[in-house]
Amino acid sequence: MSSNEKTLGEILKHFVQSKPIKSKYTLVQIKEVWRSQLGPSIQHYTKDLTFSRGVLTVRLSSAPLRQELLYNKPKLLELLNEALGDSVIKDVKIY
Repeated sequence: MSSNEKTLGEILKHFVQSKPIKSKYTLVQIKEVWRSQLGPSIQHYTKDLTFSRGVLTVRLSSAPLRQELLYNKPKLLELLNEALGDSVIKDVKIY
């Protein structure tokens, strides 16, 4: 392989790291982690997840669940970032 040839894996990694793709890819990862770590019951009440500049915004349809997640926000941040394998989420806004 010459010095200017790249493997498909290297090309895909570079593509995913481009800014517009990376933010969408990160949101997909966060949604998957949210579903897998918090389970179907919380997923049922989750109306929307958005992610921008390190802030995860969660919209829920249940006021009691909203209060519970707000109360456990530090644990929630730790759980999500641990599952993502990086400190991607800096803050969580829950509405």
